[in-house]
Amino acid sequence: MGERALAFKSPYKVSAMHHRHLALGATMVEVDQWRRPERYTSSEEELGAIHQGVGLCDISPVGKLIIQGIDIESFLGKTFSSAPKVGRIERQALSSSDDSTPVEVMACRLCDDEVLIISASDKVQSVAQELEEGMSECVHLVDMTSALAGLNIVGPNSRDTLAKLTELDLSPVALPNLSCVQGSVAEVHATLMRHDGGGESGYEIYFGRDLGEHVWDAIMEAGEEFQIRPFGLAALQELRSGG
Repeated sequence: MGERALAFKSPYKVSAMHHRHLALGATMVEVDQWRRPERYTSSEEELGAIHQGVGLCDISPVGKLIIQGIDIESFLGKTFSSAPKVGRIERQALSSSDDSTPVEVMACRLCDDEVLIISASDKVQSVAQELEEGMSECVHLVDMTSALAGLNIVGPNSRDTLAKLTELDLSPVALPNLSCVQGSVAEVHATLMRHDGGGESGYEIYFGRDLGEHVWDAIMEAGEEFQIRPFGLAALQELRSGG
């Protein structure tokens, strides 16, 4: 099925799963220069599928910044109100150089000398600039937004779906809300984050862009018995606002 949308601005960006969305008949919208699925059916139907089983959403446009270095502990202490421990995620309000309103980011401590920062897609450049201003020679930042794909899997059967694709311990004790781990998902090295929302268990998975369609297909296949459904930006926004 062809792309259903009105006029788009140019230039624009697409995720690695773009053609999967078109094949599923998604209505596309342009947000922050990214073409994204707004919906596949209706946000009401997609939210219903999430709450009854499991839903899958492409979140590749979010800002993804990797910070590495031996002085990262000192940097985090100066930059954030509280530095996350290894394996944990902290939500932080970060001042932005182009906006007086603080920007919320998620700081995911992957190991002693590496942190993944997740930001809104329209704030990634200003967040990167703000972070770089406080860095020493022993800490550096790399913008991985375009290099990494991202998927959000949400719903009461999200853990059971993922369990088919990884040997990582997904139990609530090992991976509680706002925690992170690195390992193999669908035979692909990935960063897996537990990020609940809308009253449902949820996970975010970040991995190399070139394997986007492979991971999307693997999750869709693993979730078939739970009636997995893709969901778009409209349902995602409602879910994160408590829908």
